[in-house]
Amino acid sequence: MHATLLFVTDINLFTYSPTLQELALLNQVEELENTINIIQEEGLKYIAGYAASRFANKYNHLGTSTEMVVNLQNDWINHISKGKLISPCSELLEVAKIMNEEFQNYHGNFIQKGPGIFKIIANKIEEKIINTTIPREVLLCLIRTRTYIRVRIINKQISADNHKRKYNKKMSIFTNRRVTTK
Repeated sequence: MHATLLFVTDINLFTYSPTLQELALLNQVEELENTINIIQEEGLKYIAGYAASRFANKYNHLGTSTEMVVNLQNDWINHISKGKLISPCSELLEVAKIMNEEFQNYHGNFIQKGPGIFKIIANKIEEKIINTTIPREVLLCLIRTRTYIRVRIINKQISADNHKRKYNKKMSIFTNRRVTTK
């Protein structure tokens, strides 16, 4: 398999017409991005439902049991719940979206180290959600849960990297060649 590099310097983007292959590839990328966004939204809804279930006795306005929902939505939570999960209220879901945005802005692709990271993110979120009935302890639960999920993802990546490194070391000893994989 040979790769051909094509350098185009004189292309007029206003008159350029993509080929059918380029359009098909673009559609596939857009569908993949839409799918990823749907998965992320459903995961965030699941986290918000978890927080609502943790505080269901104290703040019963945060969500509704999926067995009590009248207009079933065609979403992941209703599909897997069998009536046992909590579907978060729209206000909690909006707060969860803001929390996720602030979480991403603060941490990036890793986890910031330092004291009080939960409180720092909670303070940033509370600046944006002035007229809401979501208590701070529920907000902190959302942040804590999101942090634990990020830590689990990072740990899995570290474990996979260590496994690759260990495998490469064994292979280099076995073959007397240095083995590298990306």
